Amino acid sequence: MGYLDYLIDKVIARAIDEISRQGLSGQIVTMALYFDHEGAALSVCADTLENSLAHEEKARDWSYRHLSEAIIKGDLTEAALFNHSVSRSLSLGDFVLINLARYDLEPDDDIQEMPENFFVALAQSLNRNTKVCLSVCALDVPVVFACSTANNEVGLVWTPPRP
Repeated sequence: MGYLDYLIDKVIARAIDEISRQGLSGQIVTMALYFDHEGAALSVCADTLENSLAHEEKARDWSYRHLSEAIIKGDLTEAALFNHSVSRSLSLGDFVLINLARYDLEPDDDIQEMPENFFVALAQSLNRNTKVCLSVCALDVPVVFACSTANNEVGLVWTPPRP
């Protein structure tokens, strides 16, 4: 394991500790390993089902309004821009816990040019730490993991199987 893997694993471990410290262990249903492209930082965001559903309903209503208008106009290309999931909010800024275990990268790191292997390492680390992450998640609903990619705050989304 290289230094980057070690660093990412430590961010995840610190976030798991903070979730437990805040008394939210067993309530988390969405967890995201987040790279702040503008702030050059790595962190974890986590959400509860109650919070996610509240924000998801607002987002669904907004998306539906725009999708419906596009369908009425007969513009399916525009309508497709407003496709929407009905399962969870993935708007990290609306999560209950934001920027857990934030780690600021060195100021001389050029965040515009983060190599692809950095984002591969993020996804691999979240995947490698599935069991640790699930230890603070709700048992009665599917859990969603998300991970930043080079061009997206939330670029990968998956539901890990329970061990």
